[in-house]
Amino acid sequence: MEVVEIDPVVLEAVREHHGLDVKRRGAAMGASKLWGGDAGTGPGLGVVVGDAEAFMRDAAAAVEAGAAPPASAIFLDAFDGFGDVPAHLLTPEFLTYCDRALAPGGVVVANMFNGVVGSDVRTGVGKFAAELTKKIGPTTSWLVETPCNVVLAARKRPAGMDAKTEIRFTRKEIKASAKEITKMRLFDWSESVGHHVQRAFWVETDGGTGFREVPAGLSLNPLSKFVERMGTVMPPEWDEDNNPGYQPDVPRRPTPMDQRGDAAAKVGVGGREKDDFA
Repeated sequence: MEVVEIDPVVLEAVREHHGLDVKRRGAAMGASKLWGGDAGTGPGLGVVVGDAEAFMRDAAAAVEAGAAPPASAIFLDAFDGFGDVPAHLLTPEFLTYCDRALAPGGVVVANMFNGVVGSDVRTGVGKFAAELTKKIGPTTSWLVETPCNVVLAARKRPAGMDAKTEIRFTRKEIKASAKEITKMRLFDWSESVGHHVQRAFWVETDGGTGFREVPAGLSLNPLSKFVERMGTVMPPEWDEDNNPGYQPDVPRRPTPMDQRGDAAAKVGVGGREKDDFA
């Protein structure tokens, strides 16, 4: 597994406070031509200190040149101090790099801040879900421990599979796989874990900012009011309880996706607050 972190202070904190002394790779993907970084560091968990966009650009080139195997999974978990994903990691260009480096059947998983219906944050989630679907493949969404976050997972179509075949996993399939993994890893399966892995929704986008979610693999009437109440959107009461002075009709801050045209070009590497990528 290769991790890309732009701030070396984060590595110091991980080592000092969590006891995880990861291998620091001496070169980025394009120079080392290996997912494992420098050959001398060997396989396992390693970190490249640098920018995720540059790393994935080099990774895509290395995979296409046959200098590295394609990735089976790419994880994006990048936030600044306000919870916004850096604009240059939300662009179609960045997702194109990910697609080129990803193996058929592989996934791109993104952890994002969530919001209530109509909020700028929730609109940004919808825009990114649309880009994931367009550039990578059909997308699934999950809630996590609290509704302040939402996870999106887009799967690249396996080689040779018909374009009409559904490649997203149903809740039943996800549950069965999760149980099998917990047995292999000697991890206790519990009802709480089962509840979370089953909270999967298939994302249906309209090509713009709007999207709807339906329970993964379940056949429900799309016009049902029950379906409309489901999904990963943050409940208004949760936002009110956790954000004093909450006003649903007042925008809090610009959406990163709306600013991406100029932001990526104007912000230098040293100005990016945080850039995690695995």
